[in-house]
Amino acid sequence: MRSMKSTLLVLSAFLLIAFPVFASDSAYITQAGSDDSATISQISGWDPNTITVMQDIWSSSEYANVTQSGSGNHSATAYQNGIYDDATILQTGESDIALIQQNNGVVDNTATITQDMSSHGEYASLIQNGYFGNASIYQSGTGDTAGITQDTGSHSENATINQNGCFYNSAFIYQNGSYDNAEITQDITSNSEFASIIQSGTSNTGFIIQSGSYDNAGITQGGAGNNALIIQVYGGSNIATVGQNGDNNNAAIEQYYSHNKANITQNGNNNSITVDQSGYNANANITQTGNNNIATVIQY
Repeated sequence: MRSMKSTLLVLSAFLLIAFPVFASDSAYITQAGSDDSATISQISGWDPNTITVMQDIWSSSEYANVTQSGSGNHSATAYQNGIYDDATILQTGESDIALIQQNNGVVDNTATITQDMSSHGEYASLIQNGYFGNASIYQSGTGDTAGITQDTGSHSENATINQNGCFYNSAFIYQNGSYDNAEITQDITSNSEFASIIQSGTSNTGFIIQSGSYDNAGITQGGAGNNALIIQVYGGSNIATVGQNGDNNNAAIEQYYSHNKANITQNGNNNSITVDQSGYNANANITQTGNNNIATVIQY
């Protein structure tokens, strides 16, 4: 612990000496626990960068690594109050903000936020209050917003958001269960897309892929072993929603081109719905209640 404190003092002194011309740069570190580690690197241009790392009284064997470079108003914050946590933030664009927070009683969570050299004006947030969670956000576009919350009581949840060179997209994942998996990808051609996945229960899986403009997609699942997929590509202004409650249900919506609407609702067990909309202005609304139902809708 003494050597770690000495290392942090040397690091702080290095930051002050190595970059005196950027007086507005700042780094703040507080550590109280055992076997903690913090690594900070700032290489800024004209505007101030801010880094805050706090691993406080309940911390043990935690690690936080923050790297910021380029000319821009970077801001990175990592709070870790649990044990065996791991946090990494990398920002190389301009005007980016990133937050990782892993709170009291958290065990063995892993969180990563990456905003690469082509990103600008991005915002990312990760909050984990459960156990054995794994969450990552990757941003390389402009004006995108991403958030992941894996809430208190969750266990072994996995969440990923990829925003790849896109513009002004929003993506959010909330999970409060066990062994759930959620992934949102907003691809390089996407613009002003919105996607959300909310899952509670056990072993649910939700995937959303968007590469159009002004699309809206949402998945909400509760129960066990449910699977949902939404794909929106080639067009824009599509709306797709999936709501499933029960066990072992499957739902898939594929929307190509523009102005299509699809809504799936399933309550029960072992149900399946597939919707394929490959044209313009199609509308599908399917509800299944009970067990072992199957529905397929194809609209051109």
